[in-house]
Amino acid sequence: MSGLQLHRNERAPVGPVESWPMSAVLDLLDRGLAEDWVPVVRALMRDPHGEFARALEQALQRTYLYGTSALFLTLMAHLRGERQDPSTFPEPPEFVP
Repeated sequence: MSGLQLHRNERAPVGPVESWPMSAVLDLLDRGLAEDWVPVVRALMRDPHGEFARALEQALQRTYLYGTSALFLTLMAHLRGERQDPSTFPEPPEFVP
C-alpha cells in the first residue's frame, strides 16, 4: 500500500480486507490510489457473491464516492456476470453555495 492515512489519521488495518470495518474500506476507496484498491479487487474476485461483496455493495449504494462508487458497483456486476443499471448508482450530493 502507499502508506495511506485513513480516517482520523489511522493507518490501514492489518489483515485481510474482508475483516476490516466497512468505514476503513470506504476510506481506502475514497482516499487511496489504484494500488491501494488491489486488496479490495482481489477480495471481490475471490468471492463476488460473498458477505464482503454484499456489504460493500450496500455501503456503496448508500455512499457517494466521486467516480469510485460507480466503478466498484460496475466491477461487482461484471464479476457476477450481471449488467449494471446506471440508474442504481448513488446520486452526487446537491451543491449548495
